[in-house]
Amino acid sequence: MPAHSELQGWVSLSKECSATGMELLLDGVGDYPERGLWVLDVDPTSVLTDVAVTYYFPTGLRLRWRPVRAASSWSVPARSTNTGSIAGMTAYTTHYTGDWLHVAGEPSYAYAVDQPIFRATTRSRQYCADGRLTTYSRRSVTVDGEAIVSCRGPIGL
Repeated sequence: MPAHSELQGWVSLSKECSATGMELLLDGVGDYPERGLWVLDVDPTSVLTDVAVTYYFPTGLRLRWRPVRAASSWSVPARSTNTGSIAGMTAYTTHYTGDWLHVAGEPSYAYAVDQPIFRATTRSRQYCADGRLTTYSRRSVTVDGEAIVSCRGPIGL
C-alpha cells in the first residue's frame, strides 16, 4: 500500500420536513469524483475491507432507515455502539461489502462500485428549522490491514 492512502467521497445527507414529521436522505449515488466513496493512492492489488459510513444524530431522535433501492451492497443503517461515541448522539452505521474498481493514474484510486442511498423517517418536527439538526459523520475503511478513518462535523441541516 502506498504510504498516504486517503479515504474520500461524497455522500450527502439532507432533510425534508412535512406536516407530519421529517425525512432524511443519505445519498451517495452518482459517478466518481462527484459522488460515492473512494480511496486515493492505493495499489491495484490493495485489499479494501471493513468499509463503514456512520452518521451521528441527537439521542432523542429515533430514526427508522430503509433502502431506496433493492439489492444494494450497503447494509441498512442501524444503531451502533462500536464506532466511537459523541455525547448526546446516537450512531447509525451502514457497511459496504461490494466490489471496488481500481484505477491507475496519478493519483491511483479505487472506488466503491455500489453507492449508498437510504431514507429515514421520524414523526418529530423538533429539528425542522434550518440548522436545528446537528450531525457528525465518520467514514472508515481498512486498506491492506491499515485502518483509515475520516470524520466530519458538526454539520447543521
